[in-house]
Amino acid sequence: FFVPKRVIARAFAIAEQRGRFDIDAVSPADAARRIHVPVLVIHGARDAETPPEHSQRVYDALAGPKRLVLVDGAGHNHSLSGGAIWNEIDRWIEDLAVSISKQQVATKKRPER
Repeated sequence: FFVPKRVIARAFAIAEQRGRFDIDAVSPADAARRIHVPVLVIHGARDAETPPEHSQRVYDALAGPKRLVLVDGAGHNHSLSGGAIWNEIDRWIEDLAVSISKQQVATKKRPER
């Protein structure tokens, strides 16, 4: 899949105009610092378009519960193609559900003030 640079540049210009922001001033890592909900970051380990280091920086900046999965052999837009990643997603959701359940039980056991 190939998109000419002029088309991408035009799309960015339209996004900046309609969204009233400067793309060069946007920082995913800065935005991640404000996220406090659980986040599962999935990235192809062989992604040549957006290097895995990008997801690592976002992951490092996340404030809440988080998990980073680098999918072996996956390139850009192929991280969800294999069956193994869906097992990882299921495990993340199950672990999160257990954690939330434990927190709810612990909250109920606390004496009222």
